Amino acid sequence: MEGNVRKQEKLSLLPGLIIIIAFSSAIVIGLLPADATAHLDDNLIGVPPSEISEWNYYGISAEESKKWIEEGIIFAAWAAQWKGEGFSAESAGRWHKIANVYTAGDFLKNGFGPEEGREWMSQGIRSGLRAREYLSSGLDAREAGTFWKKGLYPEEAKEWRNAGFNAEAMLKWRYGPRMSEFYFTKGSSYSQAVYDVGFARNWRGAGFTAEEAHLAITYGFELVEVKKWKDAGFSFNESVLWKDSGFTLEEAVTSRGAGLSATEAELRQYEASVREDEITDLSADITIKEDGTLDVIESITIIDRPGGDYKDGYYKAAPALECKLSNSAITFTSPRLYVKSVELDDRPGEYAMVDDVLYFKKYGAPLPEGEHRITLAYSTDSTVLDEPFHDELCSSLSEVFAGEIT
Repeated sequence: MEGNVRKQEKLSLLPGLIIIIAFSSAIVIGLLPADATAHLDDNLIGVPPSEISEWNYYGISAEESKKWIEEGIIFAAWAAQWKGEGFSAESAGRWHKIANVYTAGDFLKNGFGPEEGREWMSQGIRSGLRAREYLSSGLDAREAGTFWKKGLYPEEAKEWRNAGFNAEAMLKWRYGPRMSEFYFTKGSSYSQAVYDVGFARNWRGAGFTAEEAHLAITYGFELVEVKKWKDAGFSFNESVLWKDSGFTLEEAVTSRGAGLSATEAELRQYEASVREDEITDLSADITIKEDGTLDVIESITIIDRPGGDYKDGYYKAAPALECKLSNSAITFTSPRLYVKSVELDDRPGEYAMVDDVLYFKKYGAPLPEGEHRITLAYSTDSTVLDEPFHDELCSSLSEVFAGEIT
């Protein structure tokens, strides 16, 4: 206050000047111009701008301060920050609702306008330097955002791009199937195999899809081997089926040449082998409940021959003694089997459950050799696997089978 009095004493001989200064101060301190409020941040509406002395302190004249205020930048120190980053009042007005002064300055220095900056920031890239690096690698904001969210920096993204993979294709090839766990554990943590661009280039160049390449690695197939099957006229799925049936490429070619499918060739091979005990008929009514458990009514006809596999009579192990995800080391061991009823040769049957193995008895002794018809009703724990591309029922009806499931 004392300073103001002294100032007035010094200027007492110049009343006109006092009026001019007061008038100028009113422009800066008074109400904002009508068009300035459109540029104001919502939380600044109604807040008075800095006094003229503060604008002067930062080297901004009264006339120039009007421009900053009109652009919604009403504080002298704030305007000085924007000036320090290379902005005029007009350009700062276009930027200040998009980003803070230093982020905006980073984008400005790297050659981006406000709308371009907005687009890059909407993709999660809030560094002008990083945006410039992606752009120099040939990626637009949308593609770069996809790479950025997956943790691929510009140089690696450029490598994939140069190899002919766009962002969508890169995601398919780079990341293997999700290593999932069992039914109703979707919220659990998981992992994914990560493949480099060389892997993707080689497998795609050989004519395989990303899914086929990832499955091949899961099944332990090398590219050279799978390519031989492909060159022999087998699709990827066919080669998996033949190999899973135990055939070499040469055997598969011979069997197919004889008009056999993989299933037919395997069945013929099985029928030609020595069989002792035999299941001649099997039918099962399986109900899969919403919680992944099963209700099963199973009817089976067996022939227990002397010296066969069933040394102590026919028995049944719990479904899926070892059920394993194709893409995981996780094994689901011994889901419980809950017996509801047993009929043996059309009469109520005896049974005993020992270590998750169901043994059938007659008059208290193991089931004797010969032909028997067994009808079994039981339920199980959940045996449904949550695979990456589908849900899978993982359950077995018997260890030896030669009949037909209906």
